[in-house]
Amino acid sequence: MSIDLKIGIANRGVLHHNNEQPVNLEDWFKEVSQSNVFDYIDKTPPNEDFDEYKRLAEKYKLPILCGGWFYQLGKDDNLILENLKMGADLGSKYHNVQIFLHHTDGHELTDQEIANTYLKVS
Repeated sequence: MSIDLKIGIANRGVLHHNNEQPVNLEDWFKEVSQSNVFDYIDKTPPNEDFDEYKRLAEKYKLPILCGGWFYQLGKDDNLILENLKMGADLGSKYHNVQIFLHHTDGHELTDQEIANTYLKVS
């Protein structure tokens, strides 16, 4: 049985040297595509860049299959839903939801609060 293992890259994870300025987004997609190493991009783009990421992903045949974000409950509850919708609109299959330990009001989250959040957004 063979497994199709896809290799992804987080956006902006390509530099020739650490002291080098990042290349513009189109050049980045082009370099990643030309490397023939990566199958997909891991990115939750800013809302204002959504169309550009979608265009470049299609142009360079590098789908955005996953993304992720850090969320603080009590502040980012709607952001989780927005990012999940954006990911779906980009064709993402996965979203790495990382939740901070403390709620915006300062209390430490319980396992039940975290579970309820996952159930609410699924």
